[in-house]
Amino acid sequence: MKLLLSISILKIRKVINYFSIAGAMPTGLFVLFCMLCYQKTFAGCTGAPSYNVNLTGHPDTTWTSPSITRSGTCCSSSNCAHFTVTLDPSAAGVIVSISGATGATTYIINCGTVNSYGSAFCITGTGPWEIDFCKPGANSQSYSFQSVSAPYVPHKTVYITSGCQATLAVKNLTLSTITWTSLSGSTYNSRLSCTSACDSTYVSTGASFPSYVNYEVCGTPLLSCYGSFCDTIKVVYIGAVSVSVSPKPASVCSGDSLKLTATISGGKSPYTYSWSNGSTLSYIYVKTAGKYKVKVTDSLNCTRVYDSVTLTVNPLPAAAVISNATICTGSSISIGATAVGGSTYSWTSNPAGLTSTLSNPAVSPIITTTYTLTETNSNGCVKSSSVIVTVNPIPSASVISNTAICSGASISIGASSTAGHTYSWISIPSGFTSTSSNPTVNPVVSTTYTITETITATGCSKSNSVVITVNALPAASVIANTAICSGTSISIGASSTGGHTYSWVSVPSGFTSTSSNPLATPVINTTYTLTEIITLTGCSKSNSVVITVNALPAASVIANTAICSGTSISIGASSTGGHTYSWGSVPSGFTSTSSNPLATPVINTAYTLTEIITLTGCSKSNSVVITVNALPAASVIANTAICSGTSISIGASSTGGHTYSWVSVPSGFTATSSNPSVTPVINTTYTLTEIITLTGCSKSNSVAITVNALPAASVIANTAICVGASLPIGGSAIGGSTYSWTSSPSGFTSTSSNPTVSPILTTTYTLTETNSSGCVKANSATIMVNPLPNPAISGNNSTCENTSGNIYTTASNSGDTYSWTTSGGTMQTGQGTHTISVDWNGPGTGIITVTEVTTSGCSKAVQYNVTIFAKPGVKLIAHW
Repeated sequence: MKLLLSISILKIRKVINYFSIAGAMPTGLFVLFCMLCYQKTFAGCTGAPSYNVNLTGHPDTTWTSPSITRSGTCCSSSNCAHFTVTLDPSAAGVIVSISGATGATTYIINCGTVNSYGSAFCITGTGPWEIDFCKPGANSQSYSFQSVSAPYVPHKTVYITSGCQATLAVKNLTLSTITWTSLSGSTYNSRLSCTSACDSTYVSTGASFPSYVNYEVCGTPLLSCYGSFCDTIKVVYIGAVSVSVSPKPASVCSGDSLKLTATISGGKSPYTYSWSNGSTLSYIYVKTAGKYKVKVTDSLNCTRVYDSVTLTVNPLPAAAVISNATICTGSSISIGATAVGGSTYSWTSNPAGLTSTLSNPAVSPIITTTYTLTETNSNGCVKSSSVIVTVNPIPSASVISNTAICSGASISIGASSTAGHTYSWISIPSGFTSTSSNPTVNPVVSTTYTITETITATGCSKSNSVVITVNALPAASVIANTAICSGTSISIGASSTGGHTYSWVSVPSGFTSTSSNPLATPVINTTYTLTEIITLTGCSKSNSVVITVNALPAASVIANTAICSGTSISIGASSTGGHTYSWGSVPSGFTSTSSNPLATPVINTAYTLTEIITLTGCSKSNSVVITVNALPAASVIANTAICSGTSISIGASSTGGHTYSWVSVPSGFTATSSNPSVTPVINTTYTLTEIITLTGCSKSNSVAITVNALPAASVIANTAICVGASLPIGGSAIGGSTYSWTSSPSGFTSTSSNPTVSPILTTTYTLTETNSSGCVKANSATIMVNPLPNPAISGNNSTCENTSGNIYTTASNSGDTYSWTTSGGTMQTGQGTHTISVDWNGPGTGIITVTEVTTSGCSKAVQYNVTIFAKPGVKLIAHW
């Protein structure tokens, strides 16, 4: 191995024991930061910063140190940096460079031979090597160690396809010496992106390209001990990649899957696949309708090609059969469905016996049978379905023989029931139904009864009929049940029929008759029963009629009564269900259908009630006289609005023999006067009840007194101001209000709600506000006017330049504060007091200002000018 060192001042010596540091090596640049340590055990070095550079496994990598400040000694030289370097066995050398190298241009190897900066030096072995760099001064620099292997071509053969580029590269040649030349004719030199001074170049196919072109690369190795270098790279042209998805067209029957395969031609393998469903294989299995697309990229990763196919999913035929069915012996059933165009059908059965090519054959099995349909549609898709047809026996449906009965007689028409069977009877004429196996019937006309017996488990049924002939009964006619009033007579039968006999009895007993239509006069509720017989057939019939004897109603009214005018009174009594009520009056004008109406007569009135029992029609009338006494007046004033704080009388003069009682809402007021005076603070309703002592008649009336609020008459609080100050003294105007201001001392008037005043002495301002309700209120505000202070500065008004200790003062007033400023000089003491000391500067005009503030906050400022003269021999310069 040979080592080329290009550094300023480097000292290299081989050591046996060294401190090794390993680290990750990123491609292109290997930067390994070592731990800084001082290797006092290294021969020839004391106190120098030391780093370990281990390039094992990285023959073509650069390691760069952090910035290092040199110190200590190595090989009898001062201000050094020390490195221990280990090379990879396949490395051919190392190049060491220093950032910002200036000054010394020589280095020593193994503390021996001195070499010039940039000269080539070959050395054999992996190391470790001890490298020292020493130089006067203590500036910081970084150091790079580039491991270099022998020059080589990474790829001796490269591939290219139409429209793409291929990269040709060489390693470890001096860049400026590199040349690229076509060995297959100079025409192909133009296909290179660079032909000199570049360690990589791109080759393009252009409009045409032969099956291959050889390019030669030559140059001088980075390590001069290797001499010159040339090598050949073969560029092979391959056809463009293409892809085809099969099968096309693609279709599948519903539920099945189909394999789609991408077939590749051209390009360079291996190929990568990307299907639209996410697969990366060369094939996919699909069963869902839609478009499937594949993208294929060859290993050159230049050209991407696509192909797609649309999958059609053909539906299966329906192979429609009916649901498993049960039929009864002798029945037929269709077991399929309507035919579908383009489909073929094939039926078989188990037990065997049925074959059919119909879509919906009818079958009549005598035992339970399974039928299987296989349907093939126009797409060739096939589906099979089966249906089981269960065959059940039928019941007996037993009835009696045809029979004659009398109308009204009953007869059983069936037989005993069988467990698990149901029975359903109907009749002609209609009107009879039953679910009994042996019902009893009593038809009124000749009737045919039909039973349908069904076996519940199977649903199988059978029907049979029987005719019952009905001989008519006599009419035995009676009137309808009737209610009569006590003492009334009524005929209870009808006309007689020849060949018929009649017999009447009663409950309670006591009445008998052989007439077809006797007259009855019961005194209590009585039931009369007629039995009529047809002599020829012996058929008989009995009917009864109930005669209800109803009592008269009460027609209850109250006793004659006196009431007060305007009073209502109930004049009847509670109602009785089923009764109606009718009232009339004298004088006329009053009617009612209530049992106990409320009457409010204005004069003496007689009321008459007629009460009728609706059910029986029985009625009774009674009368009552109502005497009407007059009411008192209960006089109050009309509803009135007043201003808050005002009083008002709310009644009228009293009447002898009358009493008065007042209450209020809100509560709080009571009085027994006929005309009390009130002073409400809020809106209040007062109610008077006046009673006539003799009759007890009373009347109540109310009056609402609305209390309108006074206006605010807003003024500010009593306030102190300084002479010459102004301030507003009211508030915002209220819509509908008017304002009037006066003052004391007099002299100020205004109609503004919030005027601004500037009094020169303490003044009381009074506002009178009248609102939209006419209510008035007045308020006052006193404005105290405080005087201003009157400071006056005394002291020297002229002086020489640069004098000190000049005293200036103003009168001292207890509690006042003083604030001073100066121009042209410097205040030394006294700020905040009534006296200050000032040091004056150069010639010109000095200015002193004092602001005095009184205890009431009033202030005034005055200025005092001082002439500052220049001393003899000094030029006077005015400062403004």
